Amino acid sequence: MKLGSVFILVVNIALSSVGHASATTSAQLLVGTPSKGASTSIKQVNENYKVNSRAQAIQLVKRQYPGKVLNAKSARMKGRSGYRVKMLSKKGVVFSVYVDAKTAKINRY
Repeated sequence: MKLGSVFILVVNIALSSVGHASATTSAQLLVGTPSKGASTSIKQVNENYKVNSRAQAIQLVKRQYPGKVLNAKSARMKGRSGYRVKMLSKKGVVFSVYVDAKTAKINRY
Protein backbone atom coordinates (compact mmCIF):
# COMPACT_ATOMS: atom_id res chain seq x y z
CA MET A 1 0.00 0.00 0.00
CA LYS A 2 1.37 3.40 -0.95
CA LEU A 3 2.10 6.05 1.68
CA GLY A 4 -0.57 8.42 0.29
CA SER A 5 -3.23 5.68 0.54
CA VAL A 6 -2.21 4.89 4.12
CA PHE A 7 -2.38 8.59 5.00
CA ILE A 8 -5.91 8.91 3.57
CA LEU A 9 -6.99 5.78 5.41
CA VAL A 10 -5.64 7.12 8.73
CA VAL A 11 -7.34 10.50 8.17
CA ASN A 12 -10.64 8.80 7.35
CA ILE A 13 -10.46 6.66 10.48
CA ALA A 14 -9.50 9.63 12.67
CA LEU A 15 -12.32 11.76 11.34
CA SER A 16 -14.97 9.02 11.20
CA SER A 17 -16.69 10.42 14.30
CA VAL A 18 -17.30 13.68 12.42
CA GLY A 19 -19.00 11.97 9.50
CA HIS A 20 -18.01 10.26 6.30
CA ALA A 21 -18.50 13.29 4.03
CA SER A 22 -16.34 15.50 6.23
CA ALA A 23 -13.60 12.89 6.45
CA THR A 24 -13.45 12.48 2.68
CA THR A 25 -13.34 16.22 2.11
CA SER A 26 -10.58 16.68 4.70
CA ALA A 27 -8.54 13.86 3.21
CA GLN A 28 -8.91 15.33 -0.28
CA LEU A 29 -7.73 18.72 0.94
CA LEU A 30 -4.72 17.23 2.73
CA VAL A 31 -3.46 15.40 -0.37
CA GLY A 32 -4.14 18.30 -2.72
CA THR A 33 -7.22 17.16 -4.60
CA PRO A 34 -8.80 20.30 -6.08
CA SER A 35 -12.25 21.23 -4.84
CA LYS A 36 -15.27 21.26 -7.16
CA GLY A 37 -15.01 25.03 -7.63
CA ALA A 38 -11.32 25.03 -8.61
CA SER A 39 -10.88 25.68 -12.33
CA THR A 40 -7.13 25.08 -12.75
CA SER A 41 -4.44 23.65 -10.55
CA ILE A 42 -0.95 25.07 -10.08
CA LYS A 43 0.49 22.17 -12.08
CA GLN A 44 -1.74 23.00 -15.05
CA VAL A 45 -0.69 26.65 -14.93
CA ASN A 46 3.02 25.75 -14.83
CA GLU A 47 2.64 23.43 -17.84
CA ASN A 48 1.82 26.50 -19.98
CA TYR A 49 5.33 27.86 -19.36
CA LYS A 50 8.51 26.69 -21.05
CA VAL A 51 10.71 28.03 -18.22
CA ASN A 52 9.44 27.03 -14.77
CA SER A 53 12.39 27.87 -12.54
CA ARG A 54 15.29 30.21 -12.00
CA ALA A 55 17.70 27.30 -12.62
CA GLN A 56 16.17 26.66 -16.05
CA ALA A 57 16.49 30.35 -16.93
CA ILE A 58 20.17 30.36 -15.92
CA GLN A 59 20.82 27.23 -17.96
CA LEU A 60 19.28 28.80 -21.09
CA VAL A 61 21.24 32.04 -20.67
CA LYS A 62 24.56 30.25 -20.12
CA ARG A 63 24.09 28.34 -23.37
CA GLN A 64 23.72 31.57 -25.31
CA TYR A 65 26.08 33.87 -23.38
CA PRO A 66 29.34 32.50 -21.95
CA GLY A 67 30.43 34.07 -18.68
CA LYS A 68 29.58 34.15 -15.01
CA VAL A 69 26.08 34.51 -13.58
CA LEU A 70 26.06 37.30 -11.00
CA ASN A 71 22.39 37.29 -10.06
CA ALA A 72 19.11 35.80 -11.21
CA LYS A 73 15.60 36.52 -10.00
CA SER A 74 12.02 36.36 -11.14
CA ALA A 75 10.84 39.54 -12.83
CA ARG A 76 8.10 40.98 -15.00
CA MET A 77 8.70 42.85 -18.21
CA LYS A 78 5.87 44.45 -20.16
CA GLY A 79 3.38 42.51 -18.02
CA ARG A 80 4.92 39.11 -18.74
CA SER A 81 6.44 36.74 -16.19
CA GLY A 82 10.05 35.73 -16.54
CA TYR A 83 13.53 35.91 -15.07
CA ARG A 84 16.21 38.63 -15.08
CA VAL A 85 19.73 37.23 -15.17
CA LYS A 86 22.73 39.51 -14.55
CA MET A 87 25.92 38.28 -16.21
CA LEU A 88 29.62 39.07 -16.33
CA SER A 89 31.08 38.38 -19.78
CA LYS A 90 34.52 36.87 -20.31
CA LYS A 91 35.66 40.36 -21.38
CA GLY A 92 34.56 41.84 -18.04
CA VAL A 93 31.34 43.51 -19.24
CA VAL A 94 28.31 43.36 -16.92
CA PHE A 95 24.98 42.98 -18.71
CA SER A 96 21.47 41.70 -18.02
CA VAL A 97 19.13 39.50 -20.00
CA TYR A 98 15.44 38.79 -19.59
CA VAL A 99 14.10 35.27 -20.12
CA ASP A 100 10.38 35.15 -20.95
CA ALA A 101 8.89 32.28 -18.94
CA LYS A 102 6.16 31.47 -21.45
CA THR A 103 8.19 31.55 -24.67
CA ALA A 104 11.76 31.00 -23.34
CA LYS A 105 12.96 33.92 -25.50
CA ILE A 106 16.09 35.66 -24.25
CA ASN A 107 16.44 39.44 -24.65
CA ARG A 108 19.62 41.29 -23.75
CA TYR A 109 19.24 44.83 -22.44
